[in-house]
Amino acid sequence: MEIKFKFIGMMKALVEGKSELTLDLTEHCTVADALLTLGIDYKTTKQFNFAVVNGKKEDPQYVLQPTDDVKIFPRSFGG
Repeated sequence: MEIKFKFIGMMKALVEGKSELTLDLTEHCTVADALLTLGIDYKTTKQFNFAVVNGKKEDPQYVLQPTDDVKIFPRSFGG
């Protein structure tokens, strides 16, 4: 199944500056699995904060569906 991912802010740096990518994934693939295919381990990557799927914040273990719209957000930094 093909899922479109949008990378917000600093997350783009982890995917060669791209803001969008379409991944061909297997059934029962989670957000975490999809990120791992890109070399991003959400547990150890300091930039990763959360994923939004179809407008709702979801756990990285969320199982993706063919019509999902996924946005990956970075941690906020500032002062």
